Amino acid sequence: MRKWFIHLCALSLLGGFVSPAGAKVFLAHTRLDQGHWQVWLAEADGKNPRPLTSSAWDKRSLRSVPGKSEILLRDNQGQIYRLGISSPAREAKADLGFDVVKDFDFHPQAGWLVAAYAPNALDNVCIWHVPASAGAKRLLILDPYLNETPRWSDEGKSFIFAKAHAGKSWLCRSQLAEPKAQVFLTQNFVTASDPAWSPDGSRLVFCGRTEATVDLWLCSNQARDVRRVYGGSAIEAEPSWSLDGAWIYFATWQEKNFRLARIRPDGKDFGFVSPEGTDCRCPILVSDDIGGQHG
Repeated sequence: MRKWFIHLCALSLLGGFVSPAGAKVFLAHTRLDQGHWQVWLAEADGKNPRPLTSSAWDKRSLRSVPGKSEILLRDNQGQIYRLGISSPAREAKADLGFDVVKDFDFHPQAGWLVAAYAPNALDNVCIWHVPASAGAKRLLILDPYLNETPRWSDEGKSFIFAKAHAGKSWLCRSQLAEPKAQVFLTQNFVTASDPAWSPDGSRLVFCGRTEATVDLWLCSNQARDVRRVYGGSAIEAEPSWSLDGAWIYFATWQEKNFRLARIRPDGKDFGFVSPEGTDCRCPILVSDDIGGQHG
C-alpha cells in the first residue's frame, strides 16, 4: 500500500520529522480564520502554527502529495485545487471534469479516486477513477447510496470507502480492475467512516459509532484485531497517520469546536496539537522538500 511514504522521513522526538535529505515534515490542517476555513502549517507537535492561505473561500479534505511540497484540497463548491506549501502559497485548480466533488484520494501512479455526486441526485454519491496519465475517467461504484471517503490500498490496486444509507454507514473494499463493493468490517458499528491506512498498509484507522459517541478505532488490513484507540465525549473525525506510522492525528469535538489531537496506535501519549477554543479540522502531514522555511 502506501510504502512510498516511508522514505520521506525519520522520526524526531523534538516535534517534527526530518527526511534524510533535510526536508522537514509539518502538520497541515484547516482552521476557521476570519470567517473562512484556511490552510495552516505547524510543527508536527502543533507548535509554531502559521497561516498558509488567506483567500476568501473554504478549504476542505486536505491530502498530501508524496515526494512533493504540495497539498491537494477541495473547496466549498466541490472543486479540487493544488496548493504548494512554499511561500507564497499558490492555489491552482485541478480540473477533473466533475461538477461537485465530495471527497477524493490521489496516488502518484494510480491517479485519482473521486467521490462525486450523481447529476441531480443529492442522495447518490458515486466513486470514479481518473488515471494519473489523464486518461478517460471510469465509473467504479454506482449504486444508489452515498459512497464516500475513497482511499487507495495495495499501491493503487484496490481501494476502501464508506457506504452510507438511512443513517448507517459501513466500510467496503473493492479491486480497481474489477470494481465491486465487498463489506470490509463485519463488526456491529452503527456507523463506520473516515478510513486511513497506515504508511506500511498493515493497519487501518477509522471512526466508528457503536453507542452514543463516534470513537477512533483500529484494525489490521484483514479487518481483524478491531479495537478502540480513543473515545472522547462526542465525535472523533478525519484521522490520518504520521509518515512513519508512529502517530495518529485526528479532529476531536470539544463542546463548541473541533480541536486537533494525536495519539499512539496503542492508545498512549494522547495530546492536543491545536489551540484550545480554535476550530481546526483535516490534519495531514506534509513534507517541505525545500527544507526548513516554515519552522
